Amino acid sequence: MDPVKNRLELLEKKVEAIEAGLKKKGGLPGRLSGLAGEDPGSREENLIKTDSWFNRSGILLFLLGVAYFFKYAVEQGWVTPFLRISLGFLLGGFLMKIGFRVHAKNRLFSQVMTGGSIAVFYITIFSAFHIEKVFPFALAFILMILATAAAFTVSIRFNDQALSIIGALGGILTPFVLYTGIDDYGIIVSYICVIFTGTCLIYLYREWTLLMWVLTAGTWVAFITLYHLGILRMKGDTLSGSISIQAGVFLCWLVQWMTELCRGFVREKLFIGRMQETGETPGRDLLYRSIFLLSPLISIYISMQLWDMTGRFWGLVSLLAAGLYLSAYFFLRRFSHSRHAADFQWKISLALATSAILLTFDGNMLLVALSVESVALHIIISKIEDKALFISANGMFIVIRCWLAYRLVFISMPDYPLHPDSMAEAFAIVSLFAAIRFIFNKTHARLYFLSTHLLFMVWLLRLISAISGVSGYSSVAWCIYAVTLYIISYKMRSVFLSRISLATLFAVVAKLLFYDIGRIGTVFKVAIFSGLGLGLLVISYAVQSLMNRSGEGDGR
Repeated sequence: MDPVKNRLELLEKKVEAIEAGLKKKGGLPGRLSGLAGEDPGSREENLIKTDSWFNRSGILLFLLGVAYFFKYAVEQGWVTPFLRISLGFLLGGFLMKIGFRVHAKNRLFSQVMTGGSIAVFYITIFSAFHIEKVFPFALAFILMILATAAAFTVSIRFNDQALSIIGALGGILTPFVLYTGIDDYGIIVSYICVIFTGTCLIYLYREWTLLMWVLTAGTWVAFITLYHLGILRMKGDTLSGSISIQAGVFLCWLVQWMTELCRGFVREKLFIGRMQETGETPGRDLLYRSIFLLSPLISIYISMQLWDMTGRFWGLVSLLAAGLYLSAYFFLRRFSHSRHAADFQWKISLALATSAILLTFDGNMLLVALSVESVALHIIISKIEDKALFISANGMFIVIRCWLAYRLVFISMPDYPLHPDSMAEAFAIVSLFAAIRFIFNKTHARLYFLSTHLLFMVWLLRLISAISGVSGYSSVAWCIYAVTLYIISYKMRSVFLSRISLATLFAVVAKLLFYDIGRIGTVFKVAIFSGLGLGLLVISYAVQSLMNRSGEGDGR
């Protein structure tokens, strides 16, 4: 026992020594150190976040204070317009100098200073042109461009995404904040395209996802705004403006697409640092990919606003664009190691193909086309696991079911079975049943089958009632369907299908007893009740005999 006691005493001394050391370094973790008991890494991160918000709040309040000082100085007549503009530029330069000086010691503070400096430059130039009227349009426009270039340059040097976003927004907004009603939209569109291309190059170099999001959204909003301004200014003569905007939309879409391809291919081949799959995490990947997925769709939408063409024409355009993206998929699969970049091309192609279907077809043909695509999507996701495709396939499944439910409940049934409406609905229901075959999640498959089963029963009820006008015939059709499900459940050994068939049979009996019985004649009552009863007994006996024989065979 002595060796054990000696070891315990030694361990106690070591623990005491560790506690004493921790106390000297700033306290024990957890309960012993009170408020200082956080993890050191977590504590440091939280302090940095708090400090950044103090910086941002500070620069905002400081700029507001300066703005109110200028307002007060103007009211008192202390300074002339030229002096006010000069002070604005001096303040911007002063903040920029502070940002450069403290960058090595305090990066967050430096970013706030440089961002505030660019904001001051933008505000000063705007005031000099619109409020003070001391700068002509050309000078104000050039100074705005220089401010944007300065924002991009500093953002790249300091690796500051926020400053690059300020530059992108300032660059896109420049033609609008300096807008004087000019009708030459070609110059404005060309400028926006230059800003867009430059920012895409920055994204390709730094891979700032949020920058690309802000740039894309701002550019498309700018083109839509230009279109509406063109309508108001040119009083209906929108041809030249539409051509300019269309050229800009096409160029920006092409530049962004090439940016995506370069991200996955060119950088890899030129060895400018091998492509890191930075978008592989689920949340960031979804954010990043959605930019390039939405861009071609938004481009087509803006083009549709510019030109008065038929839906089939735009469907053909979408189909051609889908072919381009599909070609890019095969190209990347052959020459690039970036599998994710290649796979994303055919996903965009699929989205454009869906857009082509929506633009080309309507009514029954649209229902049939979407049903075929739904089956195709479920076949694809049964072969490969992809969350985005899974969501798309299930979303389309839900849309088709809701559309069918609306048609079956609120639209009157045609009076003959081969009517295009009823045939399209039948095809859609069969497609929904077929798609269930490729759903391997048991819960999802059962929910989808149950909803499709109910749609089929409603469709069958409407069809038989519209043809014969006698409600009892629909009960016979339901009974035949229930028996068919029962036989299929026996073949597949499916308890779920057998319960569905039993529930359908109960629905038939309830319909006969509580609805049909008062609407059919006595002779028909005798025929239908006795006929269905004998048929069910015979089928039940036959199935039980087959089950007994199967059991004996298994025993032997």
